[in-house]
Amino acid sequence: MNKKAYLELTKPRLVLLALLASISSFYMASKGALDTALLFHALLGSALVGGGANALNQFIERDLDAKMARTQNRPIPSGRVPDKKALLFGALFSLGGLLYLFLFVNKFTSFVGFLVPATYVFLYTPLKRKTPLNTFVGALSGALPVLLGWTAVNPSLNLEAMILFSILFAWQIPHFLAIAWVYKEDYLKGGFKMFGADDSSGQTLGWHIVAASLVLFALSLAPTFMGITGLTYLFMAVFFGVNLCGFAIYLATHRLSYAKQFIYASIIYLFTLNISMVVDKAG
Repeated sequence: MNKKAYLELTKPRLVLLALLASISSFYMASKGALDTALLFHALLGSALVGGGANALNQFIERDLDAKMARTQNRPIPSGRVPDKKALLFGALFSLGGLLYLFLFVNKFTSFVGFLVPATYVFLYTPLKRKTPLNTFVGALSGALPVLLGWTAVNPSLNLEAMILFSILFAWQIPHFLAIAWVYKEDYLKGGFKMFGADDSSGQTLGWHIVAASLVLFALSLAPTFMGITGLTYLFMAVFFGVNLCGFAIYLATHRLSYAKQFIYASIIYLFTLNISMVVDKAG
């Protein structure tokens, strides 16, 4: 058994980013001392669900992955993991994670966990070959880790939870639009319908990134005005938000020549925003 190949099926870097979002929201939802045992259970269950969903996604897209240079060395198209074993692995991880969340966290978090494969595997994955609107469905799925962390502490959804969810949802739009441009040729070979596929100059897509960045900037200010965070967070959100929007405008006026750098900048922005939120949590 090639353990490294099976680990690759889970897309560990994506799982890690998702867990960081869950940790942040878990902390923001907590009152008083942090329940580290509950946090451990929530993260383990979430990692299993997310890793399983990623494996199922690769199983479904195995033929398309073989056509693209970026993905042709993934475990299934490269032959390191057989198709049926990848399917079984993904299903067991996803179902095991849901059961773990149900038993060791709570029913509501388990339900939110169910939405991860439901939206990512059964909606986002097939929609990638049908409509560019798949980006928004993928962003919905990608923002669910926030709710996994929040509901582990507070098994209900309130306005504060939805604000944190909306920030991560909005962040993914400019981030993945930039990714769609960088890997445009690969996506075309794979038959994926992505925004910017018919934009030869990148000008229209660039201004879409600007618009999405401005929406993200506006949403990022909400935690302070809702009393979730303090003024330190607000200062950091304004400072880094203005810089990200400025970079987006520069990107649009230079025909996306620095799209790859924007991807990295957006990751730094999100990491900084989450750290600032945790450090300056109100109450």
